[in-house]
Amino acid sequence: MSIPSFDTAGNLPEGRHPASVDDVRKVLVDGFPSSRTRSAIFEYWAHHREALLELVEVHRQWLAGSFTSDKPTRPTSMSSRCSTDRPSTNSPATASYSYAC
Repeated sequence: MSIPSFDTAGNLPEGRHPASVDDVRKVLVDGFPSSRTRSAIFEYWAHHREALLELVEVHRQWLAGSFTSDKPTRPTSMSSRCSTDRPSTNSPATASYSYAC
């Protein structure tokens, strides 16, 4: 797994942490079996990611919000920023999205 351990404040260390979709699920969803919101937030993000991948190439995706902390039972949001190619020009573009429960 490439997602590091949470720090003493319950956050991931600063920096970029490359991770697969499976890593995100294992660490940030399955790692919190008592949470009632993590799975829903993950599913919103995963479905959106799949729809986006049908339209453009996604180079990177950054995740943030309480979903990426060790808030045990009720994280309320995830923010995502994507780096993609614009379909008509193949030039870089970024877009931001938020998912909440």
